[in-house]
Amino acid sequence: MGTATTAKATLNRSGGARVGPAIDSAVRSPFPRVPRGQERLIRALTTVVAAAGAIGLSLFVTERLPSQSLFVSVALALLVVLPAWLMLSSNYAVTLGVLALYLGLVDGVLKLKLNTPVATLGRDLLLYSIVFGAVLRLLLSRRRIRIPPLSGYAAAFTVIALVQVLNPETQDFAHAIAALRPHLEFVPLFFFGYAVMRTSNRLRWYLLLLCTVAAVNGVVGFTQFDLTPEELSTWGPGYAERLEGTGALSPRTFEGESTSRVRPPALGSDMGFGGVIAVLAIPALLTLLGAAARPRALLVCGPLAAGIILGVVTSQSRSVVVAAVVALLAFFGLAAMSQRRAIALLGPAAGVALTVVIVSVLVASGNDPEFRYDTIAPSKLLATTSDSRSGTLAAIPEYATSFPLGKGLGLVGPAAGFAGNVNQASALNGESQFTFFLVELGVAGLLIFAALQIKLLALATRLRRIDDPELRLLLAGCTAPLFAVAALWITGPISATSPTAPYFWFTAGILAFWLIEHKRSRATS
Repeated sequence: MGTATTAKATLNRSGGARVGPAIDSAVRSPFPRVPRGQERLIRALTTVVAAAGAIGLSLFVTERLPSQSLFVSVALALLVVLPAWLMLSSNYAVTLGVLALYLGLVDGVLKLKLNTPVATLGRDLLLYSIVFGAVLRLLLSRRRIRIPPLSGYAAAFTVIALVQVLNPETQDFAHAIAALRPHLEFVPLFFFGYAVMRTSNRLRWYLLLLCTVAAVNGVVGFTQFDLTPEELSTWGPGYAERLEGTGALSPRTFEGESTSRVRPPALGSDMGFGGVIAVLAIPALLTLLGAAARPRALLVCGPLAAGIILGVVTSQSRSVVVAAVVALLAFFGLAAMSQRRAIALLGPAAGVALTVVIVSVLVASGNDPEFRYDTIAPSKLLATTSDSRSGTLAAIPEYATSFPLGKGLGLVGPAAGFAGNVNQASALNGESQFTFFLVELGVAGLLIFAALQIKLLALATRLRRIDDPELRLLLAGCTAPLFAVAALWITGPISATSPTAPYFWFTAGILAFWLIEHKRSRATS
């Protein structure tokens, strides 16, 4: 009796899920606490690094940027202060939450207001501040490093990307480094997802944070949808550039009933960002409703649901609507494994209500020229996909046979316009995950990443083996969007853009712990 009580108390103090005392050792994070003397060394080193970064950023702002809005000034100030704190803090759940807020609410706006690719280095500064502090603690602790499951996929993908620097078709070295960044910048999130997200409480807060960011983007997207292109252009030069369609960009507008309408970027750096993050949040919202079937949960989730619905509808992206349906179907399939009466009733009921609202709006606007969704009715979906993606689909076998080892880094995707180089990039098709990888990383890169995507989807079948029904539902909320991400492969490079890339790698780490290592720990206990 005393032993059981002690084990229960131990798990409660750590915030752990109800997974039993037998795996308590597995629930502990591999990130160690270091002795006080070594902690002082870490603080000294991080202070030096932060000071150097602050000086460099200050010089850049002084020399290169004109006077900007209050928002930009505050954001730049935070980019000086935050990295030091992120490196010094060992509370990775909090620091990763700050990074998520920056990615979802600040990163895209800062990029469009400054209208320079250098602005996106802010997210790297924050992310690698966390990585630097974690690696330094790990090295000073001299603990044996435990390699997470699925690390082989991440390592192979990284090696393939690095080898492409030697591709004769790759242009200058600076361009190659810039092109490596979108491929590899979010890979460290795999290891943080594995090491940090080890309790049901953290999973719950993670899903709530995702819903909150999606709801805020939905409200902003709704505000932008009601603006004319001229009005939205006043938000910053990056907004104007995308609405006008300069360089290799097509205009982010469409013809309404009497005037041109915008395709809102919300708080992202390109159109559809608010809709994509809403797709990721739909299963999270349903999970929170099902896991906490009480009036207080409805008070919190109700406003979040409204914002998420706005994100989907005002995205003006047909692929977002299709992906939202995929996410819903995937969640219901995974949530069926939870075997809890409250979830079986409340979860599907909320999902049906959400679906009815979205479908009602879409049906009502089906023939409205202010919306673009009439072409994705079930009877037209295949024809629409064939018409809009026929060139991309035809390019897949052509690229696989023409340059199986890759055409070179930086020719398509986020780095295509590096240093103004868009001529060669425009001749290649990078408008899908398939063609993007075939150009940048060759057949090997495509196969490795596809194998990891398929592995993660296959892991979803292991949810039914988890004893705790609430934990199963929380993991279903994390996993279901991966099916929607897979559906978006045909629409763009999901591995190199936010929010899909950070979500993919972070969720991969979560599943590596709960559906592989957790299972092994129980089998050996």
